[in-house]
Amino acid sequence: MEVTEQGCREMAAKLEKTTEKDPSGVGAIELLKLVLDADVKDKLKILSATKLSKVVVKLSKRDGCDREVRDLAEQVIQKWRRILNAPKASAKNAAPAPAPAPAPSPSSASSGFKSRPVAKTGEPTRDMVRQKLQQVFEAGIAANESRLREHESDTAEMAQEAEQALFDRYCGVDKEYKQRFRSLIFNLRDEKNPDFILSVVSGQTHVNDLATMDIKDMASEEMKRTRSNWVENKKMARAHAATRARTLRRTRAHVHTQACRLRLLAPTRLTFAQALMDSKSYEQYTGKKQQDGILKCPKCKSMKTEYTEVQTRSADEPTTKKCFCNDCNYRWKFC
Repeated sequence: MEVTEQGCREMAAKLEKTTEKDPSGVGAIELLKLVLDADVKDKLKILSATKLSKVVVKLSKRDGCDREVRDLAEQVIQKWRRILNAPKASAKNAAPAPAPAPAPSPSSASSGFKSRPVAKTGEPTRDMVRQKLQQVFEAGIAANESRLREHESDTAEMAQEAEQALFDRYCGVDKEYKQRFRSLIFNLRDEKNPDFILSVVSGQTHVNDLATMDIKDMASEEMKRTRSNWVENKKMARAHAATRARTLRRTRAHVHTQACRLRLLAPTRLTFAQALMDSKSYEQYTGKKQQDGILKCPKCKSMKTEYTEVQTRSADEPTTKKCFCNDCNYRWKFC
């Protein structure tokens, strides 16, 4: 196999076509042997640019592939890693240089993404948004480099797709477009929410979904739990308030019923003692002297008596007089 850009592209296309026809990938064994025998020293950038390395990594992790295919793909990857780490090993054994070399930038130190300029749109606001998004994506990949060693990302393409999705959703650069961009930048840069930027740069959350994603879905797990607890507490508070309101209504209805029974709502103003007692008990309670009645008690001969008339027989019969003596509490009746 000739390790050129055109040859690597053709090899990647053949591997993809073979695995599409046969999911087990048995037909890719001969192709992988050619890739394994090829001399790729000082040509690793060509493998990354033509996506041949990405196709081989997928074959090594594919569940439906034949065991021999996965082993061959793993051997190819191990060979490439040894070539990639060979300069680092020789540099460790070499004598230290008199002047320390400057520290590489995060974009050049990371081999998991391509750093290239984003495509210009001719509109300053959109170009600025694309540059800011690319910077955020590169910073996220650099912060999670240990987790993304075998993951290749094109930050420029990611930034372009995210900005294009924003532009298509809001049909232009308006107030909502800018507000959505500020919200995205805040959540992507949030140090308290590293899982969100990791999900974006690792591909779990597609960049096209950032334009339509709900703000609540961007929050961290801790914030989601806090918000869920707040909603549950609010529901419980509403339930308690409704219970208290029902209890208060029942209490008011009960008090109103008792007030009606105790004649507190009568036109005449009565004291609380008058409402609780009948007229006779209230007069005894206040010490008011009772007046003489028209009947004499047959027992103690006192005139402090009272009576009530009750119709106990038919309507053409006279009423029955029920009498009571206030001095000796003697009761009698007559017709």
